[in-house]
Amino acid sequence: MLDPLLSAPCTMSEIKRLWQEPSTWYVRGNEPERESDMSDPKLAMEVPPQVRDFAVKSVDQAERAISSFLESANKSVAMVPSPMNDVGQQALAITEKNLKASFEHARKLMNAKDINEVMQLQTEFLRNQFGVATEQSKQMSGGIASAGETLGKKSLT
Repeated sequence: MLDPLLSAPCTMSEIKRLWQEPSTWYVRGNEPERESDMSDPKLAMEVPPQVRDFAVKSVDQAERAISSFLESANKSVAMVPSPMNDVGQQALAITEKNLKASFEHARKLMNAKDINEVMQLQTEFLRNQFGVATEQSKQMSGGIASAGETLGKKSLT
């Protein structure tokens, strides 16, 4: 006999047992929550301390390299004549903010205890970054439009 909800073989004794245990009744999709998915060894994250230390050092090193690059880029942008200088500085500020958020996110991921925490952190980060990107796009559009107006006025004079 087949259980219509599970579409799996079910003996008569199993049906009787299930019938006598109403706590096992539920509508598909409303299953009771399990204690923890962490009992599944595939979801547990055992990261050796050496690997974690290497990851921390790598992120720190990358952050220092990016910081040095941004310093040089800021010096270069400072030499560009206005109003494009303003647009360049705004673009660099946005880039720096996004990179800092990414490094912070990487550090949080390195400290995650399990795959569920990784997924939660990733979801939060992406949701936040989507909102940040939308706002930054508006800022850049406004900055570019303003620079265009300024250039247009200068060319008329």
